[in-house]
Amino acid sequence: MELKADLWFPSIVFAGMNEDINLDFLKVTANELKGDDKSNKWCSESISTFDDLELNKKLMMRAFQSELDKAVNHVCKSIGLPAVAFQGFKIHSNGPGTYNTQHNHPGSLLSGLFFVDEPEVDMGNVQFFRDDESRYYLPTLDLYNNITTKLASYKPQTGLMLVFPSWIKHATTMNNSDKNRLVISFNYGVKQ
Repeated sequence: MELKADLWFPSIVFAGMNEDINLDFLKVTANELKGDDKSNKWCSESISTFDDLELNKKLMMRAFQSELDKAVNHVCKSIGLPAVAFQGFKIHSNGPGTYNTQHNHPGSLLSGLFFVDEPEVDMGNVQFFRDDESRYYLPTLDLYNNITTKLASYKPQTGLMLVFPSWIKHATTMNNSDKNRLVISFNYGVKQ
């Protein structure tokens, strides 16, 4: 008898480089929003509309959102999700010694990360975690694969975009460099 593998309930993360996003504009915008805030770990308010911006910045923000829209729409089509709408994004500046604890994004369907500035190595990896009881059943193995692993890890690099279902728990390990990591997190929800 030959057994056929059916994959049910897999976690999926889409990853790719985006060279069409204006990184310099995003760095300047992040610095303007951060202003005089000298904290080692900073996060902007959620940005969901660009109406109050001057025309040039509004156009640049819309161009950035357009790139996010293209990526997220590709993901929706690839995995059979309904049409989604942009909910907003936040800009994160994480300095030396900072990290982000395990969390997910309630109220959204798809979430993502775009790495604006990763100037050094060892700035902290993004980890995605299994959310089942496998840890109680799987023995220690010499080699882990997509089915047996307990977490998936991505090494950030400037221009990397990750898109994933919002319910997947994820975290960022410690930034062990002496530079700031600049990341934009974003969310999309079902169109109303």
